Amino acid sequence: MDLAGKFWRGSGVVRFGSQVAWEGLTRYCPTDPDKVPASAARISPQWLNAVLCRDTPGAEITEIDVTGGSDGTNTRRALRVGYNEAGMAAGLPTELFVKSATAMRTRMMNTLTTRGESEVIFYQSMRPRLPIEAPRAIYAGFDRSSGRMLIIFPNMAAAGTRFLDPSHHVTREQAEGMIDLLAGYQSATWNSPELRSSRSFPTTLRYQELINVRALPFEKRGAVGLDRAARVMPDALNRIDRNRLWRLHMASIKRLEKRAHVLTHYDMHVGNWYITGDGRMGLTDWSMRFGHWSADLTYMLLSALRIEDRRAWERDLLKRYREQLASGGVKDGLPSDDEVWAEYRRQTFHPLYFWLTTIGAGVLQPDMQPDHISLANLERMGQAMVDLDSFSAIEEVM
Repeated sequence: MDLAGKFWRGSGVVRFGSQVAWEGLTRYCPTDPDKVPASAARISPQWLNAVLCRDTPGAEITEIDVTGGSDGTNTRRALRVGYNEAGMAAGLPTELFVKSATAMRTRMMNTLTTRGESEVIFYQSMRPRLPIEAPRAIYAGFDRSSGRMLIIFPNMAAAGTRFLDPSHHVTREQAEGMIDLLAGYQSATWNSPELRSSRSFPTTLRYQELINVRALPFEKRGAVGLDRAARVMPDALNRIDRNRLWRLHMASIKRLEKRAHVLTHYDMHVGNWYITGDGRMGLTDWSMRFGHWSADLTYMLLSALRIEDRRAWERDLLKRYREQLASGGVKDGLPSDDEVWAEYRRQTFHPLYFWLTTIGAGVLQPDMQPDHISLANLERMGQAMVDLDSFSAIEEVM
């Protein structure tokens, strides 16, 4: 029993549970723009005026309507905003999308794993510098003491953007667009001294995994996930010694300390991708860490592509990835084609465990994804691990 982890989780229940209860009892609804609202439903007109109308003299919000939404790891709501004549004349945004952390379990996970704060930092400081298709936040705020997180975007779906899930058949052209976007933000941050020197940036990938192991806990929930996903797992994974699988996972994570270091998204599953109205690939839900380039590359291809497409395209896509890095100006530490292939084979463990712990969630974890989404990802990832013989690939460098 990990007593430190048990205490950490127990104290989180008290801390964030009492905060959520207090907000409900007091109907917490701040008017001060320096305060973070608890949810879309608790955004006051005064607060939103200060956020949306501050640079438009005479503009005022006249109404706020919640028009739809869904719940997962976080709470997602669509808002329709009405303005007076000055606001309408200025063309202020009327269709908004709000992402917030409302549940105790979500706040606990977001805070203990730093996911909530890192996403807010991405939209506040990193997004404006990246030459990629990704959302731009109108507002992003995080309050560490309460776990409140709230991010406001323009409603991209209302503008024709289509968000993906495993049922979407990613075409070869779309897969190439994903590769190009990935290489775009990685080449822009390749071995950047700022990633390690700035205290405003979150943790390394490896350190984040150590946090997950302690806070969730990853190994135990992963074992539960293996049982729950057995029907879609290849026989080789159902038969494998689980202690060995965990050791290989941790060895693969240790390799993420290798240079070259880049900005990483960290949660590259297909559900975080979208297609704009004009057909461009985009990436949202940034959990932002920094570490080795291979982590995002592997996770993306394993989740996005159908098994037969991955088998047919992966070599060409990895070659394209390297070419795009070179086109983006990467020279120091540019991996060879053989190195890209080798590290790709070694980094299948992180995405697999991410989804094993999702379907294997305990009572203190939020319901992050429906089981059918988890199973679709795990079927692809498990088969890729066997196809690529990731076990031997990582064992030869341990």
